Amino acid sequence: MVNGKTVEATLTDILSPYISATSAVTFQAADVTDVKTPFMEALNLTNSRITFDNNTQSIDPASVTSMKIAVTHKTVNGRTYALAVMIAES
Repeated sequence: MVNGKTVEATLTDILSPYISATSAVTFQAADVTDVKTPFMEALNLTNSRITFDNNTQSIDPASVTSMKIAVTHKTVNGRTYALAVMIAES
């Protein structure tokens, strides 16, 4: 629960402006415990099998006019994970 709402309801509220044919949202997570450079961390996220996306196949990369990216890190049981969200709009 987040502020009395489920995580699903909270994410739905936050991402509702991006639910359209002209937006795509991607979530990715990767273990970055031993990663030493931002480039390698980005590569780990890009290659992650822990991913969720909506509508990315229907967006033409050449038509993207805005991209928002946020990354945070969380350490659990001595391992550090990078969690990223990317929002592309056209």
